[in-house]
Amino acid sequence: FMIPWLPRPIIFDICTHPRSVPSITEIIDLQTINITLRILYRPRAELLPKFFCKFGFKICCTKSQFDAIELITQRTLISQCVSELLTERVAQFGLLLDDISITHLSFRPEFTSAVELKQVAQQDAEKQRYLIEKNQAEQSRQANVMTAEDDARAADLIGKALDEADDGLIELR
Repeated sequence: FMIPWLPRPIIFDICTHPRSVPSITEIIDLQTINITLRILYRPRAELLPKFFCKFGFKICCTKSQFDAIELITQRTLISQCVSELLTERVAQFGLLLDDISITHLSFRPEFTSAVELKQVAQQDAEKQRYLIEKNQAEQSRQANVMTAEDDARAADLIGKALDEADDGLIELR
């Protein structure tokens, strides 16, 4: 039995829910990246009656202000920046964001292989630099040994000459 002038209760779930949002976007150095954000959100209970008719929200991807190196090295900073932007945007829809994190970040295969080739080239350059330094150290050591041997031979020759000439060399001076 229902009373006609009383509305039916509508039950909303106000627990925190995860959502993965994949996106393909260009970054500041014109590289295309695949990024997936994990968003933990929940509705604000006090605003649910107001937004009953307005379900959902749309997140627009804008061109990133970061380059590839920053995306790799400063993930937490970028997550914080995205969190601030999305928190402002979803507040108008009565949602609270508990956490935003980057769960997946990948570049185009061409860019990834170029970065790998660059790293290999840098490692080869470091290896060559090490070998050059090693060879220079070895040559320096050999030069020191040769100089010491020559000095020893010269001292022996002077000693032999003094032994053979006895006092003749001293008298000549």
